[in-house]
Amino acid sequence: MNKDQAPPIAFILGAALMNFTWTVNVPVPGQDQYQFAKLPLEFVQVDQAQLDKFRGIGLAEGEALPSDADIVRRVVVGWPDLKNAAGEPVPFSPEALEQLMLAPIVRSAIVATYMAAMSGGAARKNG
Repeated sequence: MNKDQAPPIAFILGAALMNFTWTVNVPVPGQDQYQFAKLPLEFVQVDQAQLDKFRGIGLAEGEALPSDADIVRRVVVGWPDLKNAAGEPVPFSPEALEQLMLAPIVRSAIVATYMAAMSGGAARKNG
């Protein structure tokens, strides 16, 4: 094991789903290219049945596919260090989350990052 790697953990069946912090790279259009703004967010884990519903699998008859905004509202529970244009800290609240989701591309970047983290896609890519 590399000294920079965390020691392996044991998988525990039935363990509580824990919150985790993950950095979302939000693409910001520039001159013919994107720059990426770093947006660390605190997420809540959901079980596989809920992840499937986010993808449209296992929905009840007549149940609508959740929008990106629906998913963001369900999984984002905080942020460690978000600042406003004046450089002041923005405390997490449902109203502040709604304001964050007004920024272009943010919702889809959050959902893509969350789904990659929860599907193991990020681990497979970096492994």
